[in-house]
Amino acid sequence: MGTSINVMQSEFTDLDIVLDSGAADHVISPTLAVGYDVQKGAGQGGHFVAANGEAIANQGELRLELKSGNTPINSVFQAADITKPLWSVSKICQAGYSVMFEKDQAVIYHVDTGAQVGNFPMKNGLYVGTFKLKNPAFQRPGGR
Repeated sequence: MGTSINVMQSEFTDLDIVLDSGAADHVISPTLAVGYDVQKGAGQGGHFVAANGEAIANQGELRLELKSGNTPINSVFQAADITKPLWSVSKICQAGYSVMFEKDQAVIYHVDTGAQVGNFPMKNGLYVGTFKLKNPAFQRPGGR
């Protein structure tokens, strides 16, 4: 008699994102966005410059489905081989949000509603927020 293994997939996984006031764009390594496909993007073929001056190739875009608490966040990241996902403060502000930096945390607010949509505690000298990344392959039992 054969044995079948039912591997449960989670609908969401935790994703730590660094809030970066010096980043020109949101950037993530495709290896951290399992199940998402890199798409063509305007910056594809270009490169980013790392803090040490090294060029890092822009591979395209990833359109990620994130959640902060119960708030859904769809965010477009540029795909590049970096170690930590970065959210660009300037891109966040251009999208209608404000960012408040304090000694031990940074917080993102929606300008029109005042709602808090992200919290970034200070961790090892970086403002790092934990978000839920939707698993695009997740299927609810019964197809819902």
